[in-house]
Amino acid sequence: MAFITIGGTLVEVQHASASQNASTDIGESARSFSGMFRTGVRAQKRAWQFTLIPMSESVWEALLAGFGIYTPLVCTGDFVNGANVTCVVQIGNVGFIPSGSSFVRDAAITLLEV
Repeated sequence: MAFITIGGTLVEVQHASASQNASTDIGESARSFSGMFRTGVRAQKRAWQFTLIPMSESVWEALLAGFGIYTPLVCTGDFVNGANVTCVVQIGNVGFIPSGSSFVRDAAITLLEV
């Protein structure tokens, strides 16, 4: 299991499910009149996607309350080599998995660098 910290909350994720999506360029890329490539890219914002471990409904609700809606949070973990990154959490692909006599949540999250 891999661990990440989002806004001070320790979150367990499935190690095999972590991936970095394509970066978003801040600025523009263009060609000049002569055809030479000119770039005005000032920065790149990264995005990471994780699948959380199956969790009970009460744990899931607590995580949702902690993430907020598009609230910038400090994120850290192995995916950024232990550095602190300000990011926004997007919730995606939320489902239920049967676990004995009840169901547990199965969800994926995306961390978008701010």
